[in-house]
Amino acid sequence: MITAIALSLTLGSASDQAYFSVWMQGSRIGYSSYSSSHTTYQGKPAEKSTSKTELKIGLIGAQVEMTVDSDTITVNGKPVFMHFVQSSAGRKQIMDATFGTNDIQVSVDNNGTKTKQKLAYPKDGKIVDDPVTEFALNPTKAGTTKTFYILDPTTVSLVKNTAKLLGPRDVEVNSVSTKATAIQIDDPRMGTTVFMGGKGDIIKITTTIGMEMVPTTKADALGKVASDNQPDIAALTSVKPNVPVANPMATKTLKIKLKADNLPSIPNDNQQGSKKDQSAWIVDIHPTQLRDSKSISIAAAKAQKPDWVKPSLHIPATTPRFIKLAKSIIKKSTDVKSGALAIRKYVNDTMTPNAGIGVLRDANEVLDAKEGVCRDYAILTATLCRAAGIPARLASGLVNFDGNFYYHAWVEVWTGYDWLGLDSVPSNDFFTATHVKLSQGNVDSAFNFTILSNAHMDVIEQRN
Repeated sequence: MITAIALSLTLGSASDQAYFSVWMQGSRIGYSSYSSSHTTYQGKPAEKSTSKTELKIGLIGAQVEMTVDSDTITVNGKPVFMHFVQSSAGRKQIMDATFGTNDIQVSVDNNGTKTKQKLAYPKDGKIVDDPVTEFALNPTKAGTTKTFYILDPTTVSLVKNTAKLLGPRDVEVNSVSTKATAIQIDDPRMGTTVFMGGKGDIIKITTTIGMEMVPTTKADALGKVASDNQPDIAALTSVKPNVPVANPMATKTLKIKLKADNLPSIPNDNQQGSKKDQSAWIVDIHPTQLRDSKSISIAAAKAQKPDWVKPSLHIPATTPRFIKLAKSIIKKSTDVKSGALAIRKYVNDTMTPNAGIGVLRDANEVLDAKEGVCRDYAILTATLCRAAGIPARLASGLVNFDGNFYYHAWVEVWTGYDWLGLDSVPSNDFFTATHVKLSQGNVDSAFNFTILSNAHMDVIEQRN
């Protein structure tokens, strides 16, 4: 989550050099800087934009420090090369993307694990580095919308955005009312509103989770940020139900009404029913327990869902290391249920929670460190399941903890009859009905989940 927030703040600027302070709940949590310059690329005149974002914020009681550095080269306004470096707690992911004639060639170095991917160009919108300049350089009328794509360096995927020119607005900056032109950017990860001055300069940026960026001097931007008592992003983005969920860890069925400004769809399957109710969603969660389910042999399940045993970004399922480890964990188990539950127990016994690591990590680094957050548990679990031949996919959404619903990640395995939830974070294997799934798939889709804006949840029915 912290990575998505940091990336959402890496908007470009029309200025040659600009610094911004980043605030949340009255606390300064970091800064962003932007610069642009003329350069050449493969002998052609080009523009280079450089940005840096540093954040220090609380997450589940831990302090997370996150840095995102990026360089983008454009020729005639089109990206030709992008370089991103995301760093946190000694971990680093480097992504280089070269925009060719037919596709985008992407190389990723995640803490020493190197992978390459190809991305196809979208057909319904162009890829941009800076959506703001799309309006600044091409004046349009208020109400005009534009669709474009942003390259997400974390999940190595193209994320579709829509920008709308809201028109003139009064905005308060440093307790002073200022006239500006507002642009609303709807990003499925987190929305932002950019307020621009008459010269195309950014005078304020706000987000749907209450984060703000305001222009400042270089000295102020680079000034020391407090190391304690920072706002906890997990608590700030959690969803509080209208009534408490009694004994959530034993909840077998849960029916809720969930409403948010940016929730166009919710997965609907045999374990979680969802249907639209005007501007809200009725979600009926009734998970089958893997330990109580029927399952077929691992070989038969693999034959049914071959795509879900393949390696993918951060899930190196076919490497000798993970194949050997998976075999040692499941031992002589030949059915999906026994094998998956053995892997779940191994991950739970092996891993130690550490919320201070902000970057998304490859399963190799997770296994080496044996610590991390829920998404790290999920990536390691999915990798071991696939290495054992068990079809597995990632899932993300909300789960109830200590009264509220927090963002969470887990795994689903194919039993031969259905996809069933497998959560390696709790100490026991009971999969609670408080798991509200919002996304599923590989890293590119499961971890591009939405940080809900203005969310409300009503508990309609609960059974333990």
